[in-house]
Amino acid sequence: PLLVEQALKVCEQHLGSLRHQDIDEDSPSPCMTDTEWDHFLRNYYHVVREEAGLVLSGEQRNRCQELLQQLAEYLPQLGMEGDHNVWIIKPGAQSQGRGIICTTQLEEVLQLARGRRASLAQARDWVVQKYVERPMLIFGTKFDIRQWFLVTDWNPLTIWFYGESYLRFCSKPFSLHHLGQAQHLCNVSVQKRFKLDPDLHPQLPHDRIWSCHQFQEYLAQVGRAGVWHQVMVPTMKAVVVGALHSIQDLVGSQKGSFELYGADFLIGEDCQPWLLEINACPSMAPSSAVTRRLCASVQQDVLRVVIDRRDNPTCSTGAFELIYKQ
Repeated sequence: PLLVEQALKVCEQHLGSLRHQDIDEDSPSPCMTDTEWDHFLRNYYHVVREEAGLVLSGEQRNRCQELLQQLAEYLPQLGMEGDHNVWIIKPGAQSQGRGIICTTQLEEVLQLARGRRASLAQARDWVVQKYVERPMLIFGTKFDIRQWFLVTDWNPLTIWFYGESYLRFCSKPFSLHHLGQAQHLCNVSVQKRFKLDPDLHPQLPHDRIWSCHQFQEYLAQVGRAGVWHQVMVPTMKAVVVGALHSIQDLVGSQKGSFELYGADFLIGEDCQPWLLEINACPSMAPSSAVTRRLCASVQQDVLRVVIDRRDNPTCSTGAFELIYKQ
């Protein structure tokens, strides 16, 4: 009961901060001392790692449910975070999934960062993100979406969104009890190192790639026919525009230049897309029949936008749609 009570106090203080109730306090006092926090973490890890049981009173159970409902109003990601405490760690300025690991332990995150700092020659930045523990799965397998977009000007910001995308599947069924790359990293360059798990559903593609049209057919089969055009695509467009707005002043650009980007999205259980990262210079090397067709089409349509349209503003831009011009 003490562990639950401590968790409730911490979350109540966090909720108060989200509601700006601490705005007039000079220095809000913490709920726990450092020693109490270390003790709390040890007990917490017993629960999440060793399946120790929690003992809740009826009052505590009601407070937990009420508090979670209140937190959900302020934390849009709460529903997909899960309860396994999984975090994903990515080395900065790397590509193709190199050096990415998943962990459930704060000590492992800190040890990794400290180990890299020990040698200046190996020093690098790290990105540590809360892992999406409740993604949408297809036949029990994790996937993500590679979505292209084109920036033809940063001032005024001008964004073109590609009308087709593709899905990348993992090679093994999704499991939070196994945090290997085969189950959790959808990068083509990572998954090509693994053989397909014999337990995978037979309808999953052997080359681990689906087109967005195949995805729409699957959504229709599971009773979600309209969600692609009504929820997923509009949200991905809004996220791309918002992400580029946030770094517009930091990008050095020249007139007459352009850049093609590849955004990676994960879909939650509620069909909401979440942006994982945006890749500059996305690989255009075909790895399947789907990408062989799409990569060629994307490159051809880029030339239509940046060259043909300069002389003929009414010409076809292929599958590129102008979604934002400042």
